[in-house]
Amino acid sequence: MLAYYFPKLVKGFFRFHPVAWSICFLGLSGVMVQVFDRLPAWYRHAKGLSKSEVINNPFASFCTAFEEGGEMMIASFALIAILQAHAIYARDEPFPGYA
Repeated sequence: MLAYYFPKLVKGFFRFHPVAWSICFLGLSGVMVQVFDRLPAWYRHAKGLSKSEVINNPFASFCTAFEEGGEMMIASFALIAILQAHAIYARDEPFPGYA
């Protein structure tokens, strides 16, 4: 999604379009989640630890908190973008039969 709409996304970002900003934050949250998901493995590899060894230190807790928080942010930004797009692009006419 981000790659396909990248040119429009960049233009909307610099024009301060609210939906573009929400989608940019959604994409950056996804990148953040991937980085914090991999950091404990990179740490384990740098220290020469095996995969079966559990990392019980503040660094692992920090990574887990940011990964889980980032996953919640992805859902939040997606909902915000949907609501913003609806508010901007939806017609002000009531739905037929529900007036």
